[in-house]
Amino acid sequence: MIRLLIPFLATALAAGCAGRTSTPVRVDPNAFSHVYTCAAGDRFALRQQPPGDEAVLTLDGRHHRLSRVRAASGTAYAGEGLRFHGKAGEARVTTADGELTGCRARPADSPWHQAALLGIDFRGLGQEPGWILDIDRERWIHLRADYGEREVFMPVTEPIRHDGRTVYRTRTTEHRLEAVIREQPCRDVMSGHAFSHSVTVTLDGERWNGCGRWLD
Repeated sequence: MIRLLIPFLATALAAGCAGRTSTPVRVDPNAFSHVYTCAAGDRFALRQQPPGDEAVLTLDGRHHRLSRVRAASGTAYAGEGLRFHGKAGEARVTTADGELTGCRARPADSPWHQAALLGIDFRGLGQEPGWILDIDRERWIHLRADYGEREVFMPVTEPIRHDGRTVYRTRTTEHRLEAVIREQPCRDVMSGHAFSHSVTVTLDGERWNGCGRWLD
C-alpha cells in the first residue's frame, strides 16, 4: 500500500475541471500534515517535507510543490503561483484568483483523515497499477491512475442506488467514467487491509477493481 500512497499522500479541491493533469508529487509518508479551514469555507492541506525546506500544498484536488521562502515572522512557502504564510496555527494562501484568509489548522494523522477533513466523501483505491478515486458529492470526481501518471477530474453526477450498489456515471468531451461502489467486504491485495466496500472504476473502457469506504 505504501507503494501506492507515496505519490499521492496529502490528497484529494475550485475544481470540477475535467481532463486536468499535473506532474505527480512524491510526498514523504512520514511527514505530518495539517488541514486548514478558511473564513469563506475553503479548505486546503499543507504537508511539510522533512527537514522543512519544502512542502506540498493540496488545494482543489491538486498537489503543489512549494519551497520555503523568507518571512518577517512565521513560516512561508511559495511555488507554482501559490504562496502560503502561517503563524501560530493560522494561515493565508495567495493564489492567482485572490487570497484565502482566516484559515485555521487542524492536524491530520493519516491520509484518510486528511481526505475527510478536506471534504472528500468517498475514497477508493486499487493496486497494480495503483489508483485512487476521490468523490466529493458537491463538486467533482477525481481519479489518479497508474501511480499518479494519469489524472482526470470529472463533473459529479447524481448517483444511481440499487440493491446495495451506488453507481456514478459521468462524461466530458474527452473522457467517460463509471464508478460502481458495492456494500460488501473487500481486502486490499497488497496491504491486506479490510474495507467496507468494493469499487470498480471504468475510465474510457479500461477497468480497475479495488476497495474503499465512505469518509463521513
